[in-house]
Amino acid sequence: MDHFRYQYGQLYAESVPVDAIADAVGTPLYIYSKTTILDHVHRLREAFRSIDPLLCYAVKACSNLAVLRTLVGAGLGCDVVSGLELERAWLAGCPMEKVVFAGVGKSDDEIRAALDGRYSPLRDHASELAMPDPAGRGVVGVLNAESRSEVERIASIASELGVPARIAIRINPDIDAGAHDHTTTGRSSDKFGVPESEAAAICRDFFGHPHLRVIGLHVHLGSPIYSPTPYIRAIGTLTTLIDRVGAEGTRIEHLDLGGGIGADYETGQTPPFEVFADAICPAVRHLVDRGIRVALEPGRTIMGNAGILVVGVRHVKRQSGRRFVICDAGMNALIRPSLYGAKHFVWATRVEAGREPTERRFLPPSGEPCEVVGPVCESGDFLARGVDLPEVRLADRLAVFTAGAYGMTMASTYNDQPLPAEVMVAGDKVTIIRERQRPIDLIAPGIAHRGVAWQAEMAR
Repeated sequence: MDHFRYQYGQLYAESVPVDAIADAVGTPLYIYSKTTILDHVHRLREAFRSIDPLLCYAVKACSNLAVLRTLVGAGLGCDVVSGLELERAWLAGCPMEKVVFAGVGKSDDEIRAALDGRYSPLRDHASELAMPDPAGRGVVGVLNAESRSEVERIASIASELGVPARIAIRINPDIDAGAHDHTTTGRSSDKFGVPESEAAAICRDFFGHPHLRVIGLHVHLGSPIYSPTPYIRAIGTLTTLIDRVGAEGTRIEHLDLGGGIGADYETGQTPPFEVFADAICPAVRHLVDRGIRVALEPGRTIMGNAGILVVGVRHVKRQSGRRFVICDAGMNALIRPSLYGAKHFVWATRVEAGREPTERRFLPPSGEPCEVVGPVCESGDFLARGVDLPEVRLADRLAVFTAGAYGMTMASTYNDQPLPAEVMVAGDKVTIIRERQRPIDLIAPGIAHRGVAWQAEMAR
């Protein structure tokens, strides 16, 4: 599952005690295990080896450049959903042809930068960032389009630039994959994609366009998904559509099945990759044999268990029959429990003999229920509620497990709480890959604009 283990009462990240890292760097702190990341990539690739898919890591899961460089170095492409995620993928060394650019609301500026590096928002900063000029980086492999109006904008901008745009149309198959209501994305009531009939009409209407070519279909059903069944249903819909548009002249050569495979928030919660592969690979075999390249967008399933959030205990108090462990971070560092009702296993980084967890399981409290909360001025500021937890004291530390995905990327500075530091561990080597945000970094923008004002003339 991962390389965070208890030894002699201490939690280790690979070969390094977590407390030793926290002593050096402070808390709150995200710690990522490089070995876990690469192990997940290897296992995923081996499971799906028979169809040799294009694996494009979902950058939104964890966008730290050191993480991206690790994944790109392992041969993965990148799935991006914003212009700046595109820039991160490029800075991490990802070839543009291995980038798929999704997202339901791309701006014209983002589309331009995806088609021509001269329009990168980083171009004017190349010298100060000591990076190459993005002008010659090329066109992204695929732009995933989610509406007719978006296809029209891509076609217009591609014509303006004189650049050929390759697009995949995102299909909304009206499949509920069983994820949380906020993260299920394949239902007809969701904002994503278009129905089959509209996709077929788009293919007809843009067939032969001089600067736009429909090369693929895309579907993403949400996350986390714990069964291959929704994927098999979606593949059936996509296969029918591939045959339909093919008969009208549009040759599909790229089939993006999205991501969504879950992570083990509890030990063994997600089936092994082989369970998904054993169902998906035979279902797409006939398409692969026809020359269609399958793409997958793993994110959570790679990064979830590869990271933990370490928080320090500031206060402990008892109230209304419950124990409140008040920590130096809460929803500001990890919003998933508050936003999604997500349950992350939480345990002390140092425990007495016999209190090391043998598996991560949300068990009813053996004694006094514990509320793990943060310093933010919200009743919704919590990391775990009503859980079992060993006795902890002031200055002890807790580890929040399976926090490597949608943790730091969703963190905020609400209540003027600085963003946590991030660290990568590889064996016995510890590297700070993002410094803790300094208080001055939060305050300075307001100071810099002190006294700047203008008069707005109201329309008459």
